Amino acid sequence: MKKIFKIAVVACALFLLVACKSDTSHIAPPGLLVFNSPESVDMWLVYDWIDVAAFTHSLTEDELSAVFPTFDSPSAARALYRRDGFLIGVEGQVADSRVQIAAGGSSLPTDMFQFGDTFAPHVSDVYGTPVTAIMIAPVRDDWIAIQWMNFRAEFMLGDIAYRIHFQDYKDVGQVRMTELVTQLILGGAEGLAVLENPVIPELRSDELTFDEALLDPDFGSYAPSNTPDRFTPSFALRYISQYGNALHLMFDADDYGHIIWRISTVADEPQPRLPARQIFQAEDFTLDVLQANANWIDLGKLEIPPYWTYMFQVQFNDIFIYVSAIDVLPEELWAMFADLIQ
Repeated sequence: MKKIFKIAVVACALFLLVACKSDTSHIAPPGLLVFNSPESVDMWLVYDWIDVAAFTHSLTEDELSAVFPTFDSPSAARALYRRDGFLIGVEGQVADSRVQIAAGGSSLPTDMFQFGDTFAPHVSDVYGTPVTAIMIAPVRDDWIAIQWMNFRAEFMLGDIAYRIHFQDYKDVGQVRMTELVTQLILGGAEGLAVLENPVIPELRSDELTFDEALLDPDFGSYAPSNTPDRFTPSFALRYISQYGNALHLMFDADDYGHIIWRISTVADEPQPRLPARQIFQAEDFTLDVLQANANWIDLGKLEIPPYWTYMFQVQFNDIFIYVSAIDVLPEELWAMFADLIQ
């Protein structure tokens, strides 16, 4: 069945390639895409969804086959969920293309793609489904720019929205997009049902007072006790997610000075945030080490006097303390570790 389907898709795509080279590029037979190519576009930028998701789930092979039934081997995709387990959508790489699917009740992320006010894009009909396809050259003045294009297509299956995006050569990309859109439409959206009712991981995101942060049973004992006088606590956040388990503290001065003090478990950070040269074991961390890793910044402007900057991590057994600071003396920052390093 898949073999017959692929033959049909390729035949339709080849027909489109011939049509796009003729003078009837805005007249498409049913099931074939017409590509809009406006002369100017304000911006082309596709955002992902990670900032709106409370947690994610990487699709298994069986789930990939259910969501993308007409593809032999989808590369990878992840489902994005709200805190209550509601499915926001799916995004990933399918056939070397970026695919985003917004589940019912959700919207595709804004991609800041804008036409001029007078441009009305042509909508193709693909097996009864309206599809808006776009082909635009990068902002370059050379032969490659003329041939190498940005491609995007969007359509709805019921209340579920799809977006496909990739770059390719002009003729090849038109065939490729037609194949992708056809496969997704014929595959349907019923497979998203396998992603409902997920296992919800432990999640937490609580803004605390500084006094509450000091009482946190996991990380409160690693909060600094000797903050420079001109710095005051401005923010404390305790959070647990798929990507970390931490207490985030911030101190601000009246000017542009600030100190970020983030406490986390080593087990929740398998990949170090910083290069090895900026990560120190507590027993090796001294004022001399701190001073050697400080950066003196002088912009040569009267309104902004010179200042110190820092970025490093100190490991206390199974705890990491990450510090990023501006306009603090090395001795002041070292004093914040006084009760932690004996």
